[in-house]
Amino acid sequence: MVGMPGAGKSTFAEQLLLAHSCSADGGGSSSERWSRISQDVLGSRKQCIRAAHEALRQRRHVLIDRCNFDPDQRAHWLNLGGARPASRVAIFLDVPEHVARRRVLRRATHEGHVDSGSKSARELQQIVRRISSWIVAPRTSEGFDRVVVCRSPEEAAAAARSLAAEARALDTAAPTL
Repeated sequence: MVGMPGAGKSTFAEQLLLAHSCSADGGGSSSERWSRISQDVLGSRKQCIRAAHEALRQRRHVLIDRCNFDPDQRAHWLNLGGARPASRVAIFLDVPEHVARRRVLRRATHEGHVDSGSKSARELQQIVRRISSWIVAPRTSEGFDRVVVCRSPEEAAAAARSLAAEARALDTAAPTL
């Protein structure tokens, strides 16, 4: 995924896992088929890369829950090596900066501590503004099979449902990154 703090990345991840599990055919839960890789949870990019390698080795679908603001950041995931995912999809949550700031200011807790319980309103606004200025839209020329741009919660929910359906179809094939 690509997006500044407050763009909806973690919400997208939740929607994707829910959409995958709601339509599952009894062949295992979505948590058995997906690995959500979050640097907020794991602590470092190196740990995330290790976790993504292992998930792909286990033929799981992988969702990278990070800002991934530019091609250099995204190249780490596209160059994992080993098991080649069936599909490399960039989900670009392209929301206006003021929307992301509002969301970040409203959240009481967040696993990455970009929330009103951990930081002042000024700090939160600076974080969103800074990362927003670094965002470079993903392109297929980076190595993605396709880029899906979501500019609203409705578009993100539809993309999550669509990606979940594709993943279900691939559950007997190669994993998705």
